[in-house]
Amino acid sequence: MLSTDIDLKDRAIRILSRLMEQTPIKKWISIDKEFRDRTSYSWSYDWKSERVETLLSSHMDTMEIIHVVGLSTFHPNGYFREKALDYLMGIHHPTILPYIMIRCNDWVNVISKKASDYLYHLVNRHHLKNIFQYFTLFMHINKFQRNDVKYIGSKFEKLMKHPQIINILFSCLEHGDVLGRRFIIYRLAHNPSVDYKQLMDVFFKESDMRVQGYTIDRILKRLPDDYLLNKQAMLLNAKFYQVRVSIIREMYVRKLIHKPEMLLFSLMDKHEAVREIGRYFLEQMGYNDFIQFYWERLKANPKDDIVILGLTDVAAHDQIPQLKQLLISEKPKVVRKLLRCLATLDFGQCKKELLFFLEDSRIGVSNEAKRMLMAHSHLIDVEGLYQIIGKTDREHVMINAGVIICHSHQWEALSYMIKLSSHQSQVIAHIAKEGMHKWKRRYNPYKKPTQEQLFKTDQAVSKYQSLLNQEFIQWYHFITKVYRHQH
Repeated sequence: MLSTDIDLKDRAIRILSRLMEQTPIKKWISIDKEFRDRTSYSWSYDWKSERVETLLSSHMDTMEIIHVVGLSTFHPNGYFREKALDYLMGIHHPTILPYIMIRCNDWVNVISKKASDYLYHLVNRHHLKNIFQYFTLFMHINKFQRNDVKYIGSKFEKLMKHPQIINILFSCLEHGDVLGRRFIIYRLAHNPSVDYKQLMDVFFKESDMRVQGYTIDRILKRLPDDYLLNKQAMLLNAKFYQVRVSIIREMYVRKLIHKPEMLLFSLMDKHEAVREIGRYFLEQMGYNDFIQFYWERLKANPKDDIVILGLTDVAAHDQIPQLKQLLISEKPKVVRKLLRCLATLDFGQCKKELLFFLEDSRIGVSNEAKRMLMAHSHLIDVEGLYQIIGKTDREHVMINAGVIICHSHQWEALSYMIKLSSHQSQVIAHIAKEGMHKWKRRYNPYKKPTQEQLFKTDQAVSKYQSLLNQEFIQWYHFITKVYRHQH
């Protein structure tokens, strides 16, 4: 930024500005901390005497100026930081607010007081939409410990009692960030003067699914039965699953759903949570023929993903053979759920399938098989996993097989960890070395190796001792001395 090369300086300015615009506001707090660790202090450059204008260029637009000067308020040199803050406060634009809010926690009292007073004067109904635009950072100032900024929060709470606050909050909704909109919705939902239809308009216009879920939970109790019945089709098709769960629960509690056939639709929902609450309420009404429900639909459409997912929620041990046949699905989500279901029902019967899908080209499927195998690593043939690493050319398969080996507590696994610690892949070698370290830490002296296991491990230690940590070798010989004596 101090370069005399104008083109280079302009490029740096554009890149910095673009990066700050693309970075979530909450991460700016971390950037402030990192900036102090990575920027030169006075002993390498005289920042105390430097002018903020030196960093600027005649080609800059307002946003570029704000971001360059704003980043300068993160500077470790207090004199330069204060100059940048003064310059920034002279720019009348809402985008300066995040930088101001962060400086309210400055470790120099003069700077923090300037920033806090500036923010305090902005807490009024004319600037409230700007506060809500950066509400995540505004609420974060309550966590500041260096300086007392409670007077800002007190003024904000007093503003929330303004006679026209409801109209003001409605006007701020479109400007607020996620936390800001949640706060506004909370205030509106708990104000009896706000009509439920107004709140539902807010719900239907909300684009963020999390805020939608939060909204419906706050206003559901206020909806009359006739309105809920009139809007149920729309609400039960909401994109966010939590909305669908909340509507089903509320309609059941109000007895608007009072017969099993009125709730069977929930068993065909794409989200597990909706199917789960549907089953719960169906059981309360005496319906529990879930397996038959899914098998009948599967016969009609063997490739229906939702039917298969629903079946995995309720399948019993005697359905294992049929579930295995469904593993031909091309959908990774379906295969992952089937593997999880099979491993839960009977790992022993499904170990072969899990090892097969460990080698799958789809990373997510291979990862799921790995998770199931890791949970039963004491039952896995480590030699087979080692052979998979040797024959596959898929890195994710090698890594997953290596992770399972290194997760095992078996004596058998130690010899293969030693072999893998010198693998040509640095990733595999690192995993193996970490595995050896964990194996050593978890070593159980009461778990004795067989003569064959001891022989294999001795061979591995002997072959790779020049590459092994000498402390590990000494430890290994020390703990195995007693076993050799016994043999």
